[in-house]
Formats: sequence, C-alpha cells, structure tokens
Amino acid sequence: MEELWGKYETPMKPVFNALDNGMPDLLQTKRTEITNFVALHFARSIEVQRIHVESLSRVERQTRANSEMQTRLATAKYGLDLSKAPSILTEIAEEILAPIRTMEEQGLLFQDWIEGVFERTRQHLSQYSLSIRPATPSREFLLGDCPAVGVAPGMDPRKRPPLLDARILILPLNPRFAAMLYPPGPGDPMFSVDPAGDDVVTPINHGQIAQAHRRVYYRPDNGHASTVRGYLGFSDLEPMP
Repeated sequence: MEELWGKYETPMKPVFNALDNGMPDLLQTKRTEITNFVALHFARSIEVQRIHVESLSRVERQTRANSEMQTRLATAKYGLDLSKAPSILTEIAEEILAPIRTMEEQGLLFQDWIEGVFERTRQHLSQYSLSIRPATPSREFLLGDCPAVGVAPGMDPRKRPPLLDARILILPLNPRFAAMLYPPGPGDPMFSVDPAGDDVVTPINHGQIAQAHRRVYYRPDNGHASTVRGYLGFSDLEPMP
C-alpha cells in the first residue's frame, strides 16, 4: 500500500515548492497531481478506517444473527436437523467468520477496501475543477486529522458527507494555500487561483475542526488556539477535554 501512496505523493514535491515560493499560478499543469493527492487523503483518512471497521462489525453481527443460514449449512455438513443445537450453529458462524478475521488480521481486507475507495475517488474527481485558494497575508489555514473535508447541502458539519453527496472537497496544502475541487458549471475553468478572504478561510478552518476525529494542527502563535476553542465552545481559560 505504501508503494501506491508514494506513486501519488512523490509528484507533489514541485507543487509544494511552488506554493512555498508563493507561485500558485505555475500549478495549472499539475491539476491531475493535486486532484489525485486530494483523492488520496479522502481515501486513507481516519473516517474511511472507521467505516471499514463498522462494516466488518456489521457483517459479524448479521452472520451471527442469521440462524436460517447457519441451520442450512449445519444440515449440509452433518446431515441432521440441528436447528435446536445452538452450539453447532455458533460453530458454523465461527467457521464463516474465521477466514474473514484472518484476512483482516493480515491487513488484506483493509488494503483492498482503501485502495478501492481511492481508485473510485480518483476517477470521480478527475473531471472536477481545481481552485487554489491563497489565504490573505493575515490568515492561515489549519489542518485536521481528517483533512479532505467535504461540503454538501444540508449536511451535519461534524460528519463528512459521502463522496457522491459532496459538492466541494477542500484540502489545505500548507498554512497559506488550500485546494478546492468542485463539479464545473458551464464556462468554469478547470484550473484557477482565487484569493480566499476571511469569508472563505474561516469556514474552511471550521470544517477542519468539525470533521477532525481527535486532533487539529496549526503553527504555534498564529491565533488558531482561540479559533479551535471558540468553535468548540470553550473560553481561552477553560480546559478542553
């Protein structure tokens, strides 16, 4: 899996160099690389890992609850009607789940899952427009631990919307620049550089805080400690959990 990530992370070096030098206009030829990078962070996020774990738990619950299936398999295996033998039915359920657990312990299921999510995300975003959003000199973007933030109409701000529901995907690339992907409308360019004022930077930062699982990262002494506390409803003196 690391080989796959490296394939899409390595081409980002000239992108970060251009941003560090304050030259986002040079990135028009790097639209595909940046789009793939956003897809990568959307796919390998903590949120996708959570969905994977929940999916496996759901499979286990459904397997244990499906007594009809267990009875059919037990009858086929032993040639007897074992619908009244709970221990045998439990044994059958464990036999079904055993190879799934083995593959999960080896990391095979998660690898297959996350690589599939990435490929579907990459293909879906390939036709999106890319806007590089430079923050004004007095503002900076912060970064949550689930950094590819989605925006959808009527969404719960604390829950990242599914890919197909999201109208915009946003990923801060460094404290000064963010990448914004969106479905292009008639006449929209496939690449643009659009300055981000407070009316853009603040919602992006709030989205990073809202959709983070545990941590938000920012440069020391840039004022974002108050941004995080204020969004979460804590005063500057009040201890956070």
